[in-house]
Amino acid sequence: MTGDSNRWPRAALADALIGLAADNLGLLRFGASRRLLDRARVVLADVGARDPAQWSADDWDDGGRGWLRMLWVRSELAMYSGDGQTAVEFAQNAVETVAGVDSGPTTRHRIKTDLIAAAAQASVGNSTGAAEVARILARRAADEGLLPLQWAASSLLQGVGAASTTERDLHVQLETTLRRKGMPFTSAKDR
Repeated sequence: MTGDSNRWPRAALADALIGLAADNLGLLRFGASRRLLDRARVVLADVGARDPAQWSADDWDDGGRGWLRMLWVRSELAMYSGDGQTAVEFAQNAVETVAGVDSGPTTRHRIKTDLIAAAAQASVGNSTGAAEVARILARRAADEGLLPLQWAASSLLQGVGAASTTERDLHVQLETTLRRKGMPFTSAKDR
């Protein structure tokens, strides 16, 4: 990894670039999102070149976390752009990254990674598999108190047409709770 003097500035720069890429993706600015992700990839190149099983806790903090987030947003960008196969590839890379790291990823990172992989599967037509995984992840997120991820898993169930009446009602309840807690629910056209 890079020397200690570069460690935190690099992590901060990667985090900012990836956050801006995600924001631009949410605004349907795909080109801007792609360019920001390309810049983040350069910043994190040495992290991605190594086997995650070799990462230390410091490696996770100053690059591995960013690398994982970059894979998430790349997968989402591919889904939004209609390239389901590329979305699956980036999501699978994220799943393998998390599986290879012993120290660092939290339960939240692991659930979100699996959720993005399930959404990528739905984007290539595997709605049944995506629904099975989303249902499991909704329960895991609920058990961990991760309401935004529980809502996202519930949204995936809704999106693939697999939500039961009870799950649809829970989805509405989750959205109401999250709105009360300050989570905005707007679309790009509302901005």
